[in-house]
Amino acid sequence: MATFNLRNELIFRAPDRVGLLTDIADRLLGHGVNVLALRGYEANGMATVIVYADDSRLAYKALQELDGETGAAPAIIARVPNRPGELAAITRALSNANIDIAQVYATTFPECDEAVIVLHTANDIRAIDVLEKL
Repeated sequence: MATFNLRNELIFRAPDRVGLLTDIADRLLGHGVNVLALRGYEANGMATVIVYADDSRLAYKALQELDGETGAAPAIIARVPNRPGELAAITRALSNANIDIAQVYATTFPECDEAVIVLHTANDIRAIDVLEKL
């Protein structure tokens, strides 16, 4: 059974450098934070790391201790069966409801029964309402 929840993701930005992700991971570990999803990239010399954690308040505190800028943004966390067609059903439902998807990332493994899809939309509350009807 699929579940759709609105949670906070943390966004950490700092000048890019070798070892920055290690520092982030170590700081989160030091605060006992379990990272559930993470995405990072570099653009124009700046690193951006987006973290979805089991405890966003504790993760925020950990990231605040690093030299950089920490913020938060709402995200829809979809936990769906790991089978063909789940992503298509979600995106089709949002498209049919005229809800724009601004960002998406997902992960799973063949031996897992569940996939996690993280979505940022133009209207997260309405999107959850649409998705819960799937």
